[in-house]
Amino acid sequence: MIRPPTCLLPPKTRTRNTKINAPACRSHLKHGRLCLVPEHRPNLGAILGIAMHFTVDTYLSITGIILGLVALAMAVPPFIQMFFGAPQIIIRLDHRQLINPNGKSLQVHVTNDIISGKWLRRLRVMRQPTDILAYFSISEAAKVIVPWEGAKLRTEKEHGKQVTISTSFPAIFSPVIWEDERARVNLDTDDGRGTVFLHSGEYLIVINIIYGHDKRVERQATFVVGDTMDRTYWAPGSLVRKQ
Repeated sequence: MIRPPTCLLPPKTRTRNTKINAPACRSHLKHGRLCLVPEHRPNLGAILGIAMHFTVDTYLSITGIILGLVALAMAVPPFIQMFFGAPQIIIRLDHRQLINPNGKSLQVHVTNDIISGKWLRRLRVMRQPTDILAYFSISEAAKVIVPWEGAKLRTEKEHGKQVTISTSFPAIFSPVIWEDERARVNLDTDDGRGTVFLHSGEYLIVINIIYGHDKRVERQATFVVGDTMDRTYWAPGSLVRKQ
């Protein structure tokens, strides 16, 4: 608030040379009075205009910031889901005892890994399901025994050469089976191919998992075929990236 200037000179101390800005002060000097006369009266219309302009601009700015934050909050979760929720394929090796007939299968488990980040779980980021295809080849001492073969996959709900996996259950296939006192490659013989038996020795298997149309995961591992079921096994620690 602008306070108007005050004529504070008493009459006795004022002389002819004293400059009085307001005409009303000259009449008051004769009676020894003090007066309050503004030099410039404030323009209330201009003040109200500035206040209203400031208020509208501020309101629009705050509204824009709020709308921007809302849009950002709506856009961030889908982006996080798309970036961090993409399928992540994990390959593990296992085996299973067969009951009838008595035998053993060397298994490959293909898993769509779960979300492990604490903050991602709090944001409810979910791993996206994906369709997969699996191929494998087997060689011995650099000699290819079985070229690329489409694996027969099995999940809790599906069975075939193409299945869908989520984080709940893996897809499993068995490239090698021991039964009837010998090991064989688990081939699809519907096309008329004969059975491929494996003699005792060490073999290299290359596993190729295709998912998301054009993405691949390739691993290789070593397995041993012995003269008994117990001596047929995955070589420990042999699963690595394809070299």
